[in-house]
Amino acid sequence: MSLRQDLLKTFHKRRQKGVFIKILLWVGILGIVSAMATLLFYVPPLRVSKVNIFGLDKNDEKQLRAEILEIIAGKKWLIVPRDHVFFLSQKDIEEFLAGKYRFSDFAVERKFSSAIDVSITERKTWAIWCPSDLEAKLPRGSLASCLLLDKEGLAFEKSVISSGSAVLKILDAREEDFLRKNILPPEHFGKISQMIENIPKIIESDIVKVYIKKGGETYYLYPKKGFYLIIDAQTDIEKAIENFSLALRSGEIKKKSDTLEYIDLRFQDKVFYKFK
Repeated sequence: MSLRQDLLKTFHKRRQKGVFIKILLWVGILGIVSAMATLLFYVPPLRVSKVNIFGLDKNDEKQLRAEILEIIAGKKWLIVPRDHVFFLSQKDIEEFLAGKYRFSDFAVERKFSSAIDVSITERKTWAIWCPSDLEAKLPRGSLASCLLLDKEGLAFEKSVISSGSAVLKILDAREEDFLRKNILPPEHFGKISQMIENIPKIIESDIVKVYIKKGGETYYLYPKKGFYLIIDAQTDIEKAIENFSLALRSGEIKKKSDTLEYIDLRFQDKVFYKFK
C-alpha cells in the first residue's frame, strides 16, 4: 500500500469517527433537552391538578369542575400540556364561564402552583316566565318553554311550569323565544318591578302574576285576590302609585272594593276602573 493510500484510509477512518461522535453528541443533547422538557412540562407540581369552586352546591360544583378540567386537558403545540401553570389559558376558562347565563358573576384566580380558584355568583330567580297559553297545552311540571328570570328580566334558564304563588309568574301572549335574552327593554321591565315592589305596601297583598299583552307594551298585574291593575310601557310609575293610593280612598271604590274588577293606571291625570 502506497503512502498516499495509507493517508486516505486514515483520513476516512477519522472522518467516520468524527461523524459518529457528532451523532452521539446530538443524541446526547436531544436526550438532555427531552429530559429538561419532561421535567419542565410534565412534573406534577407545575401542572394544575386541583380546581377549587366556590358558590355552588355540591352537584353543580362537581359538574363544573369536570367541565373545566376537560377544557385544560390535552396538549398545546403538540407537546405542551394545557394544564401547565405557565401555559394555562385563563381566558379559555373565563370565556366558558361567560357562556353560562346562570352565572351573574365569576372570578378565576391561579394559585401557586397546581390549583386554580373559581368563584361563582349565581343569578337569583325573581320570576318564572311562561307563554300565556302553555298551561292549557302541557301537564303541570313539564319542562317546556317556561324560563327563569332574574331581577333585570333576563331569561337565564329553562324551568318547569310553576304552580301556586310562591314565585312570581309572568305570562306572555307574545310567541317569542327569550332564552338568554331580556323579555322586555330594561326601562319597561323596571316599571313592572317598581309596581311589584310598591303596590303591596298599599294593599297588603303581593303581586303574584303579571300578564304581558301581545304587543309587549301593556301589562296586567294580579294581586293574590281581588282586582287587577293595568299599566303600560309609557306609564309614569310614581304618578300611577300616587293615583292608585288616592283611588282606593275614593268613596265609590272604597264602598265596592269587593266587586272591583280592575283599576287602569295608564293615564297620568285620570284613573279608570270597572266593577264586576
